[in-house]
Amino acid sequence: MRCFETNLESFHRIARKGRDLDLKIAAEVMKKKPMDIIAEHEHLDSLLEYIDLDCIETTFDIAHATSFFKNLVDGEALNGMIINCMRRLRKMHNVHLSSATSAKVDTPLLRG
Repeated sequence: MRCFETNLESFHRIARKGRDLDLKIAAEVMKKKPMDIIAEHEHLDSLLEYIDLDCIETTFDIAHATSFFKNLVDGEALNGMIINCMRRLRKMHNVHLSSATSAKVDTPLLRG
């Protein structure tokens, strides 16, 4: 638990510095794997609520979103699930265009 609290405080310090420098800070949901702190879209929304500063927003990573659903659904259903994730995400600043295969996340574009 202490590690989580330390990371939240780090995010808050980064956001305050971004505000002071008039910068936007964008956090993103990481690949679904053990020990990642922001590994679900709901976690990112919680982070935004905790920090509560206008300068922090979100990055939506398409390949990372596929890591939540791969091997569970076919390609067309997967696209719909990714779009639903995008719609639920708060304060989206940008979209990270990346690609993935069923075996690997973050492959070069046009190879996933």
